[in-house]
Amino acid sequence: MFGTLADRGPTGLTLRAVAERAGCTTGLVLHTFRDKRALLLHARDLMHERTRVRSDALEADAPDAGSALRAVLLGALPVDRERLAEARVWVGFLAAALADPVLAERHAANSRAFAERVTRLIESAYPELHADSAERAAALVAAVEGVSSLAAGDPDGWTEARQVAAVRTVILAVTTGSAPEDDLGQGGDMDAPTPDTIHFHQKHHEAIVSGEKVTTVRWNESVAVGAATFVFDGHPTAEPLVGAVTAVHRYRLDTLTAEQAHQPPGTDMRRFGQQLRENYYPDMPDDAVVEVAELVLGSS
Repeated sequence: MFGTLADRGPTGLTLRAVAERAGCTTGLVLHTFRDKRALLLHARDLMHERTRVRSDALEADAPDAGSALRAVLLGALPVDRERLAEARVWVGFLAAALADPVLAERHAANSRAFAERVTRLIESAYPELHADSAERAAALVAAVEGVSSLAAGDPDGWTEARQVAAVRTVILAVTTGSAPEDDLGQGGDMDAPTPDTIHFHQKHHEAIVSGEKVTTVRWNESVAVGAATFVFDGHPTAEPLVGAVTAVHRYRLDTLTAEQAHQPPGTDMRRFGQQLRENYYPDMPDDAVVEVAELVLGSS
């Protein structure tokens, strides 16, 4: 019934439709699920369990709490067929829950579980934000669920790059900005730090603009999380772009993996290091500690 709800929505989720998809009789379906509400509840619980298992795995594989927070949030986005189906089930269940208090309670309980996970990760990664971690988590959850809803209805318009960029922008604002109430009634932050300037070779302009390139590997540049200006050296027409660094990870060059550097699987990382040295950092030693900075366009 999960696939039926994803494909047909709540109005198309009938005993007959589920039976046809499963290749069985409606009587057999009715023996397991007494009514449409039971079908919906089962689909929602199945979706919750799938996302819980995925989030548990992402959290366990992350090297630190900050990485876990970003992995869990970005891992919830509908960027492939499986997660797009989950997003459509989420939207369909919510639509049905508007007129059914039993469904509404289940929906709220499962959503609270996700928010509690995000709150815990914020508190672990950013102890200084503990006082309003729940409010910050609510903003992140709203961003993920909002983008997921939009992508469920318009998957062509909400590409993977657009989804990730939108949520990364909110992650940056939530994890580096002031408390929400601090900005009420203010005309601007006069003490806001000057954005860092990050220089790129002109060949990277198109990939940055399109969202294809979302990371950069640097050595001895002290890239910091926060607002940034992207400058494309030597480009004849490109203007500087407003953006931000949402995360910085540090690795030894001689142990850097393709996954850590956000390179395609199978990338020759020894050659990758050689190209960094040949093109940008001729004095960089083999055991240098490099920074992998995650980037997003737009102002926080």
